[in-house]
Amino acid sequence: MKDKKQYSVQYFEEIVDKSGSIVNDGFSCIEFENIGSVNARIGNVPLPANSFPRAYNNLPNVEINTQFILSFDKTGIDKKVLIKKTYYNEL
Repeated sequence: MKDKKQYSVQYFEEIVDKSGSIVNDGFSCIEFENIGSVNARIGNVPLPANSFPRAYNNLPNVEINTQFILSFDKTGIDKKVLIKKTYYNEL
């Protein structure tokens, strides 16, 4: 019987209020949740205000090889996207 790998998990959360790119710094999962009142986009994918989160998941220790571009509509001042990153470390 093959032993299952065990991992420790770390989470990092931040609120972003400006358009820009998110480069993978080792995370295996990332989730975007628009908590503001201004519509946003991740690349070409809409992220409406106060909508359900959009997640990109991968297996532990498999990094997502994508650069995410976050942008906001120009109207409105309440630009807030909560970004949750998940990092796995093999024990």
